[in-house]
Amino acid sequence: MKHIFLSSLILIFHVCLTYGQNNPLRVEDIYNKLNIKVPMLLGENLISTGANEFNAAFTKDMDEFYFSIRHRSDFFIILKCDIKNGEFQKPEIASFSGKYLDADPFISKDGSYLYFCSNRPTAENDTTYDWNIWRLERVKNKWHNITLLSFNTADKNEMYPSVAESGNIYFHSDLESEGKNLSFSGTNIYKSIYKNGNYEGYEKILPASTEEFPEWDPLISPNEDYLIFTSPRPGGLGSGDMYICFKQQNNQWSEPINLGEKINSPGMDYCPSLSPDGKILFFSSYLNSLNFNLFPDSYDDLIYKLNRPQNGNGDIYFIDSNIINSLRCKE
Repeated sequence: MKHIFLSSLILIFHVCLTYGQNNPLRVEDIYNKLNIKVPMLLGENLISTGANEFNAAFTKDMDEFYFSIRHRSDFFIILKCDIKNGEFQKPEIASFSGKYLDADPFISKDGSYLYFCSNRPTAENDTTYDWNIWRLERVKNKWHNITLLSFNTADKNEMYPSVAESGNIYFHSDLESEGKNLSFSGTNIYKSIYKNGNYEGYEKILPASTEEFPEWDPLISPNEDYLIFTSPRPGGLGSGDMYICFKQQNNQWSEPINLGEKINSPGMDYCPSLSPDGKILFFSSYLNSLNFNLFPDSYDDLIYKLNRPQNGNGDIYFIDSNIINSLRCKE
């Protein structure tokens, strides 16, 4: 694993050091593009590169941005961008990441906590290396006091935390799978209720979760009135589409609704999240814009095309979150 981490870190630093200095990314640029009403690539050659990027998490004041990079299933790491005077700075490895496999950062709306998943050991004698959900506390503008949340299991995988204002946490897990290794073919959406400072077990979210098909990457709205997730169930547009369920008057969830072709692509669309003010919906996609009918003119042209964003490895996109309200009438 040490060799995998070393080579992957070299790749990340190469990618981050070669982004276009003449095209800075500013927070105001993101908001100004919301009126386009179609998904826009986030931070071309800065955030979204030829690597596989996913997740989008801002601190409360939008002065820090966190996202993840993966290489196949061998390597996951969380990166951080400082945002100074509204401008994104060069990514760096987050202070709490880089030693184990880490992914899926989520920051609470009040900015007090950062949640993420990791395969780090839960105790000195832990050799299972399953994924669990951890929490960091904001103390003097730094992340401290790492805590393993109580609903995690000893031998199954809990991933992709999303936390409501109530403190209730939603995540995906292979709790009901028979195998010992993580398999996204056996994941469902779960919730653990936050009460009196502690989490009380977990419950499966229906009808978002099914026995026939897997579901993953839940995004719960701050007041728990809608839930977005990804699934490869039939009838979608690609290998995995995002769906939404709305909370009904009887406090039950509606049947899942496909987010539609404006967001879902022929590839995989996943990892939804919201900006702190709820106005921006971020998500990741394996959208591939490479045209293999046009042969490269040279080696340099070949390498450029294979290592640029939208090469099918996964990039981060954003769109006006009002698209969610447009789906409420379809319940």
